[in-house]
Amino acid sequence: MQEESAAVIGNHIRRTLRKSQEWGADIFGIGREIHRRFPKEWKRIKADWDDIYRDLEVQIMVENKIVITGLVERPSF
Repeated sequence: MQEESAAVIGNHIRRTLRKSQEWGADIFGIGREIHRRFPKEWKRIKADWDDIYRDLEVQIMVENKIVITGLVERPSF
């Protein structure tokens, strides 16, 4: 159940990320995180970030833990 829900969540995130890349909208704050962690690198890529973001490959790892089962009849997703 945990693996299946992690797969579903990961697929939702991937679809949302792809759509945000099509629109050129960094809704996950990836650029902000690069700026925070790697300020020198950010200065170098800042001007081209819109183009870089559209082609950026992102690895998505979902960690979830189901603590109690049986409280919901069907998944909410």
